Amino acid sequence: LDKEAYQSLRTTVGTSAMMALLPQPLTCFKGAHFTQRQEFHLAADGSSSLIVVDWCTSGRMGRGEKWEFRYLCQRNEVYLGDELVLLEPLLLTTEGTDAGDDGGAGSSGAGAGAGGGADEDGEGGGGGGALTRRFGPVNVFGFIVLMGPQAAPAVAALRERSKRKQFSEHAGRGGVKVGSKRPRSTEDGGSVDSTDAPVDWLPLCAVSDLNVHTPRTSDGGGGKEVDGVVVRFAAETTKEAEAIIIDAIKPMTSVLGRLPYGGMTVC
Repeated sequence: LDKEAYQSLRTTVGTSAMMALLPQPLTCFKGAHFTQRQEFHLAADGSSSLIVVDWCTSGRMGRGEKWEFRYLCQRNEVYLGDELVLLEPLLLTTEGTDAGDDGGAGSSGAGAGAGGGADEDGEGGGGGGALTRRFGPVNVFGFIVLMGPQAAPAVAALRERSKRKQFSEHAGRGGVKVGSKRPRSTEDGGSVDSTDAPVDWLPLCAVSDLNVHTPRTSDGGGGKEVDGVVVRFAAETTKEAEAIIIDAIKPMTSVLGRLPYGGMTVC
């Protein structure tokens, strides 16, 4: 079906209030064309707090679908008053490309744009082969933003772990265990299943500072620092991604009441 779906969310977080958006991962069906835009407007005085998780999977893998949607665009915007302080986009597409092109992705961390590809039968639109070749064993991409006074404990903990290069207790163990079958590139550009090609670089996590200031006012006020961090991650399974998210927001347990995602199963 050649149809498009669109979702838009606009929220306003009041003075000294906190918003936590902790959804299940977005999973697009084969052939899907989906655009999502989310806006978060925080109080101009810097007293609001925000926790947002936005993550997506490669598809309905239980049905054999992996990176087979046509188009996925996620756009997250955070404002202090009327000032845009964070723009976090993700674009994955196989549309408008020539057969044989490699699949690709674009994000704020990797520059703009996205490449696409064709199905293994040479017809564009499925993208499973092209994007799978590009992403290999990765099945989950996501980001977390934490900012504001109520998020301070989590922000401090993430900065400390980032300095010690110990973000998650699960990091560094390798996304694929030795002996697992995974595609391995051959000299002629093809790939074969290999039992001696462990992927020891998954999951991946990157923590970036988000130091912004409240807007200046006509009477010379404003300019107050609002502290925060952005976490970007990639993982092979939802269970790995879930562990990363829980690790990041664990210091917020007393504020949130309980930690989410406890019942999620592996992709």
